[in-house]
Amino acid sequence: MKLDQRETTAYVVLCRGGVSAQRLAEALRVSLPTASRTVASLRRKGVQIASVRENGSWHYEVRNRAKLARARLRKLKRYVGFIKTWHSPKGKEEDLLIYGAD
Repeated sequence: MKLDQRETTAYVVLCRGGVSAQRLAEALRVSLPTASRTVASLRRKGVQIASVRENGSWHYEVRNRAKLARARLRKLKRYVGFIKTWHSPKGKEEDLLIYGAD
């Protein structure tokens, strides 16, 4: 896939995550319709870009399975140290703490 300068810049901006069309246009220093055409061009060239509605607003997200897997792993790594050092309170079982009493 061969990207021109604007598409390359747009791709880099979009890979940072959760970018609205307006912010993309500002980053590219182009109009909103031109930013939308750039996203459409990237999609035609095979870049998986999703339009996502979250908290009442829309943004673009690059969907790449390897990238998503790395992002999920980074989120999980935050908890590894906590899990290794966590000890249940005396006299309480983990299942009871997690699932509660029936």
